Amino acid sequence: MKRFLAGMLALIMVLSICGCGSHKTPEEVFALTGENMRKVDSGIYYITEEMGVREDGVEVGGRVHTELEVCPNPRTIHGKFDLSIAVINLKTEFYWLPEEDSLYLGIDMGSGPQWHRMKSPAEQLPELPEQWENPNATILDYCENLTEVGKEKVEGVNTTRYDVRLTAEGLWKLVQEILDVIDKENGGTPKELVGLREHLQELFAEVDEDAGVTLIICIDTKKMELVQVRADIAEFANEICRAFRACQGEDQPDDTDVGITKLSLVAGFRELGRVDHIEIAQDILNAPEM
Repeated sequence: MKRFLAGMLALIMVLSICGCGSHKTPEEVFALTGENMRKVDSGIYYITEEMGVREDGVEVGGRVHTELEVCPNPRTIHGKFDLSIAVINLKTEFYWLPEEDSLYLGIDMGSGPQWHRMKSPAEQLPELPEQWENPNATILDYCENLTEVGKEKVEGVNTTRYDVRLTAEGLWKLVQEILDVIDKENGGTPKELVGLREHLQELFAEVDEDAGVTLIICIDTKKMELVQVRADIAEFANEICRAFRACQGEDQPDDTDVGITKLSLVAGFRELGRVDHIEIAQDILNAPEM
């Protein structure tokens, strides 16, 4: 019996050592997750924003929910957009078939969606970058203080939670890289964006260097897939607003109750790699052209 117990103890110790040795650092997890997410060609992406603004003792709140379902073959995007602000409720749904250059748009103001077909307006927009200059870029390139917090269940998925700080400096770096790539893809700055870089540089110069927002990132570390990102942005947004007023030469409001009272964001992914068909009802396909 003693030999058996000694053998079991030795086995447990070996397994424990192996387990500790295979534990990945947060940086390794983010690198592997980034590689996997770049390979995903289908799934459902959603983002929910909740906001509140108070001025002169009156607070107005709202909620915006966007959901995109993507199928690669044939290329189809199904989107839903729900907006609720005060007494305004707007629901929009669309199907986009890039290969047919067709957009089917349904707008619901309360009595059901009214569908119309139109040509995609993509040719009217500045050409967006197909990929970053640095294809291996991750959010860590713009953040600091990455910390593994622990386990968390998100929409039925067991995930590991990581907290990371996105600072004003990191955000400005990200914005500049986006503008650089857009300029390169378009052979120069699109006329719609002329002067934007200079205005943003002036704005970020006014932002408190300690300002920022903590991102909560939940990753399925078994599949190395991003599941959800959450953030409370109200404090950072108020600092941006203060900096904007300073750039405009405006006085700061005396009432500290004036400003953004709530601004939260939740974004995530579902059904990654598992959307192989998006059904479009025939009456939608027969919708009149707008």
